[in-house]
Amino acid sequence: MKRILQAALIILSVGGAVWWFAPEQALIRRTNNLLDTISFSEGTGKAARNLKTYPLNRLLAERVRLETPTIPQANGEFDRSDLGSGFNWLCNRARQSKFKSAKVHSAAINGDSATVEMDLKGLVELPAYRPVDGTFKVTFDWQREDDGWRLVRANWQQIP
Repeated sequence: MKRILQAALIILSVGGAVWWFAPEQALIRRTNNLLDTISFSEGTGKAARNLKTYPLNRLLAERVRLETPTIPQANGEFDRSDLGSGFNWLCNRARQSKFKSAKVHSAAINGDSATVEMDLKGLVELPAYRPVDGTFKVTFDWQREDDGWRLVRANWQQIP
């Protein structure tokens, strides 16, 4: 009985390690890291918020294309530094910013390109209005660079 239990534990450990280190799972973790980076609670201080700009820069490609129906000014192709400045502005003005994966539909890697499709819940609360509030179907396109995966495109569609 003891040997069966040990064998089962080894099989579960190996299976878990294979799943955890699968490239698609690493990509999903990278996407969730991006969502965590752009999220902050209402009581978070400005210094702690602004420090999130540094990890954000490590997740973005030199140029990133954003496509969203809820914020017309956020559509287009932007330099990494412009997105960092925009996020810094958001950190200093928003009450809160929350993004959480609700359901991952797919994660696919094709050579040095990858795509993650998911539903996520998002909220950006500014003093006067909420430009993001609801559930969205989001497609993240990633490009593999020397230092890892970097976001090259994000397409957001609000789910009614």
